Amino acid sequence: MKKIMITALKSVLLFTVICGVFYTVAVTAVGQLLFSEQANGSVVEAQIGTEKKSLVLN
Repeated sequence: MKKIMITALKSVLLFTVICGVFYTVAVTAVGQLLFSEQANGSVVEAQIGTEKKSLVLN
C-alpha cells in the first residue's frame, strides 16, 4: 500500500510540473513567436493625463 501511495504522489508531482510549468511555457513561447503583437497587447494614451487603454477594447 505504501509503495502505491508513493508512486501516486510521484505521478501527481510529475503531471503538475508538466501541465503547470512546461505546458504554460510552451504556449507562452508559441504565442510570443507567432502572435507577438496580439500576445503583448497594445496600450495607447489619448491625451496627456488621461487613462491608458488597450486598442482591443476601444
